[in-house]
Amino acid sequence: MANRCYTTYKVTGSRENVTKLWEHIRAFDVNKKKVWLCDLADAFCIDWEKKGISVAGWIEWAEYEEEANLLSFETDTKWNACEILFEQINKCFD
Repeated sequence: MANRCYTTYKVTGSRENVTKLWEHIRAFDVNKKKVWLCDLADAFCIDWEKKGISVAGWIEWAEYEEEANLLSFETDTKWNACEILFEQINKCFD
């Protein structure tokens, strides 16, 4: 993948929502293999093709600090960050 963009995300919020997001990411065996963003979008029933959301990339690693209620993860994407995808995922928790 040319022109790669590495972005580190730090997620906080209600313990319930942060834990749910962590469980979704962990279900893909994060830290053992890549979590493709298209698969994550599909898990949240986000029609990324219809919405024109770039999902070219993956989550490289993730960790959840339960005491701090902090989920951290790094993405490796093509050309730019994937904040639009995570904005859509965030809407799933409203």
